[in-house]
Amino acid sequence: MISTLSGKITHVFEDSIIMENGGIGYRVFLPSNFLVKIKKDVGIKIYTHEHIREDARDLYGFETIEDLKMFWKLLSVSGVGPKMASRIMSLGTTKILDSISRGEIAILSSVSGVGKKTAQKIILELKGVLVELEKTDKSSDEVADALVKLGYSRKEALAAIEGLPENLKTTEDRLKAALKNLGSK
Repeated sequence: MISTLSGKITHVFEDSIIMENGGIGYRVFLPSNFLVKIKKDVGIKIYTHEHIREDARDLYGFETIEDLKMFWKLLSVSGVGPKMASRIMSLGTTKILDSISRGEIAILSSVSGVGKKTAQKIILELKGVLVELEKTDKSSDEVADALVKLGYSRKEALAAIEGLPENLKTTEDRLKAALKNLGSK
């Protein structure tokens, strides 16, 4: 299973990119909100989900691990496949979490291919599941913001909080651990 890719972007298409890594070009489908940030001939790291079917093997890419986790949550809803989940991800993880927690069907159904019934099903199946995910994301955002205020770049801050142990519940504990990660690099 391909979990991350790092390489140079050689082509940018309407719904995907080709990223070269080790002499191999990988086609990776991206949500439109991430795709607009992509520039050709630039090196980048993306988090991926590999979807294998009988007739195809597709890669879906995301800017952050939190986006990938949200994509996986969407895939857990019956009737939501990777293409639909990727289109929904174009709303952004924060907006998706907000619309699910508030039960706002209109926001989810505004995505092409997502009808009212599917939006209702997403909200119904994920509302309770995402409460924990939302708490972790908010804590991570606070830690990243604190690190940026301390002079680290956003990229360094996100790298430092990536993979922090789940048992760290308070923002203070997560910040201390992230600072340790930065100190060991």
